[in-house]
Order: sequence, then C-alpha cells, then structure tokens
Amino acid sequence: MQLLLAQMTSNTSSRFSKPCPACGRVIHPSEIPLVDSFPCPSCGEWLTYDNRYSIAIWTGSILGAIVIAFHLGYRDANFVLVATFVTWVLGLLGLFILGLVVSLPLKLVKGKPFDRTASLHLTDKSESDKNPNP
Repeated sequence: MQLLLAQMTSNTSSRFSKPCPACGRVIHPSEIPLVDSFPCPSCGEWLTYDNRYSIAIWTGSILGAIVIAFHLGYRDANFVLVATFVTWVLGLLGLFILGLVVSLPLKLVKGKPFDRTASLHLTDKSESDKNPNP
C-alpha cells in the first residue's frame, strides 16, 4: 500500500510544476530553492521566475496605502509611517495571492554567471593588462 502511494505521489504533476525553458524538463516545486535564481537540476541553466506583475502590484499597493492612510485621517509624519507600513502589507499580500492564483512561468536569467571568484583587491587583471616593464 505504501509503495502504491509513493508511486502515485511521485508520478503526479503539481500545477506548480514548471518546465525548464532551456531543456524542457519538468521541475517540481520541491526541487526549487527559496532564492531569486537557481540552476536547472538537469541542464544547469540559471532560471528565475517571470515577475511581470510585480510592478503593478507594488504600484497599486503604494496608491492604495496613500488612500487608506489619508482616509483614516493620518497627516504629517504619521501619514508617512502608516502609508509605508500599509504599502508593505498590501504589496506582500498581493504577491502572496498572485502566487496562489497564477503559476508564474520560469525564464532564463539574462547575462552570464561568474566563472571565478571575485577579488576586492583589483589584482585580477589579465596577462595582456599587466605592464611588463614598470
């Protein structure tokens, strides 16, 4: 019975399972770490979520927070504090509801990842940049 249950849960696809845009492999939610970008488990291409609605949600949150704070009668410094707090609450609530309602697709990360460790000492010049005769 447990084997049958394990097979059913491993073969079923979640509505939040997403295909990799590079290789097409279906990535299950348990394979996606809680970071902004991550590599595909099969091909290694860096992926991120398509966040096309974030700007609209945060803009609506700011406008809604201003209207709410003004309607509640806050003015001066209290208005700024209440509007800021309500903006964060409305924005995060909007993103949470968006994540529940719409399954956002994955997209490839633009640019190249770092292929070596970064140096803070500015000594990582290539051989052609170094001055042979000081």
